[in-house]
Amino acid sequence: MSRTPQEVFADHGNRLGTGDLDLISRNYTEDAVLLTPGGTLTGREGVRQGIGALLADLPDADWQLTPRFAGDVLFLQWSATTAGHEVTDGVDTFVFRDGLISAQTVRYTLTPRTTRTARKATPTMAPHNSIPTVTLNNGTEIPQLGFGVFQVPDTETTAAVTAALEAGYRSIDTAAIYGNEAGVGKALAASGLDRGELFVTTKLWNADQGYDSTLRAFDASLAKLGLDHVDMYLIHWPTPARDLYRDTWKAIEKLVADGRVRTAGVSNFQPDHLRRLTDGANLVPAVNQIELHPGLQQTELRAVHAELGIATEAWSPLAQGAVLGDEAITTIATTHGKSPAQVVLRWHLQLGNIVIPKSVTPVRIRENLDVFDFTLTDAEMASIAGLDRDLRTGPHPDQLS
Repeated sequence: MSRTPQEVFADHGNRLGTGDLDLISRNYTEDAVLLTPGGTLTGREGVRQGIGALLADLPDADWQLTPRFAGDVLFLQWSATTAGHEVTDGVDTFVFRDGLISAQTVRYTLTPRTTRTARKATPTMAPHNSIPTVTLNNGTEIPQLGFGVFQVPDTETTAAVTAALEAGYRSIDTAAIYGNEAGVGKALAASGLDRGELFVTTKLWNADQGYDSTLRAFDASLAKLGLDHVDMYLIHWPTPARDLYRDTWKAIEKLVADGRVRTAGVSNFQPDHLRRLTDGANLVPAVNQIELHPGLQQTELRAVHAELGIATEAWSPLAQGAVLGDEAITTIATTHGKSPAQVVLRWHLQLGNIVIPKSVTPVRIRENLDVFDFTLTDAEMASIAGLDRDLRTGPHPDQLS
């Protein structure tokens, strides 16, 4: 009998503790893909290289792990400290197949340990007029650049969202499965900002699909956020094997009619899902939030969006760092005096995408917003277009149930 993802992950932790790379690699499929800040590695030999580099960076580390399982996928938030260094924003995604790990993305930043200073008690909110908006198919305007909190622990979310609001973000994207809606709500309440200045998105998790269960799940999310309405509510994944997303959509249409949801949308829907959903529906989704970055440009899906009047919103807009070392991007970054991440975010904006980068580091939060003072040329846009290679950092929507 094949091992469960939970069993594989527990065994993986034990093997990591041995430091034996051959033993560790045998927990991966022979065709495993490992996406690291240094590039993409394949097969068990690639796993040995990538995990070996991680262990070399963090010898004798004290690890703190926050796993969240969703079917055959594991979202892992982690931090680690050594005598002289620390990781405060480790983010991994594991995909399991046949009792082994078939894909893993690894993102972390190693910094020298420093003494942390206390946050100021009274935040000063920056103006947000520099962020353009996108008009959705129901007439609602959404900031084109927002702030995501995927895999941010609830205990850290309030500080991260507060830093984002201070920097000038006004669109905040969370989800029930993230487990941090309460942290988002605390930051919003403490901000002193008018509710009309904010655009708050949350998402319905797969297990809550269905008409009545959607209404109950929405009530729970709204209570955690401490709001009387959300600006956008999304079906997180289509989960086609369960065949509940059309009944779920009817419930969301009711929430819109009742004034509790301003805008209805979906996430991770493929062309066939969108066409089936809209057939006979009262509302066409205003947004489809999908994995989208230079390595996965989703040209066909974006064409369907344009046909149906659906706005494209990008999650994992930086491919968890996997594209930031590409020569085309680093060359453009040097030309403009910007970081590779800023170049990729600018690429999204010029394509017309709505984009929601995530960070827990105040410097990066502000850096991600500093993308409105330069423009990529047609040649530079074409250069980035050439990086499309079907590179997924998350599961395929047809395979997640």
